[in-house]
Amino acid sequence: MTTPINTLWITPEDGTAFNLFSFRGAVFGNDDQQIKVTITDQFDSVFQFLITDNGDFTRIGFEAKAGTGELIKTIRIDGLGAGFDYFKQLGFGYQQDVVTGVPEASTWAMMLLGFLGVGFLAYRRKNQGHIRLA
Repeated sequence: MTTPINTLWITPEDGTAFNLFSFRGAVFGNDDQQIKVTITDQFDSVFQFLITDNGDFTRIGFEAKAGTGELIKTIRIDGLGAGFDYFKQLGFGYQQDVVTGVPEASTWAMMLLGFLGVGFLAYRRKNQGHIRLA
């Protein structure tokens, strides 16, 4: 007889964190049930997701919001019905958080002056008389 898994709790042993996570599995008895995923970040903020599935479910993935620097510290997966037969393809990862640069005020000023200069030259050319060759 198979005993279902009710909860899977994932915490890195050495205290390091990650910002990508995914998993697959199968719910016990192929019955429809809700799966509750609780994710805690490095600031101890808690995020919960409810997923309804049955049988052998496809990969479910989570990642920290880009640009926030958030890391996933712990993950808890609960079967809110009969539980799980098994988990497979647990994936953990870290992707460098890319923050785009914001131009300095002097860069904006130079760009604005350049646009004004090009606009002024176009205005002057439009208002100059044209010479026609006969």
